[in-house]
Amino acid sequence: EMPYADGAFDKVVSISVLEHIAPAEEGDVLALREIKRVLRPGGVLVLTLPYSTFHKTEYVSGDVYERKRQSETEQLFYQRRYSNSSLKTLLSGFDEFAVESRTFICEAPLAFTKREIWTLIGEGNKVKRLLFAPLNGLFALAFLRRRSEHDPQSRASVVALKIRKLGASPAPETETR
Repeated sequence: EMPYADGAFDKVVSISVLEHIAPAEEGDVLALREIKRVLRPGGVLVLTLPYSTFHKTEYVSGDVYERKRQSETEQLFYQRRYSNSSLKTLLSGFDEFAVESRTFICEAPLAFTKREIWTLIGEGNKVKRLLFAPLNGLFALAFLRRRSEHDPQSRASVVALKIRKLGASPAPETETR
């Protein structure tokens, strides 16, 4: 549970987070329920999730965030990749949410490995990162592009949702004397 009052926020932004919430079976549902609680009626949730043509739950053989392996062979939950079907299932339990927009984003294949890119821009080197910061927009233009839901020629890797919590906004509190 988040340490905030019900309806405390006008906006909630969750960028590449919900898919990592454990446990694998219902962590996303529990997190979304908590987001719904702290979002005021009429408020907006901006949410990005990994997207694929089929739902997939991924496990890794290493520590994941705060979760530590108990043995060398243990596989830990890492993330979910959502399909149209699993996204509908996730949101179907939240009648108070209305999806206002859905944008699919594709990553173009990289000519370099992530390690080569980090070597180029200096992973851990603040000066190099600051020098390359103005180029982030150009990198995004080069490697990311929008796609439609029905474009089989491209690989969507992210879905961005704008979701409004339905219900009347509470009247502002007035001071009485």
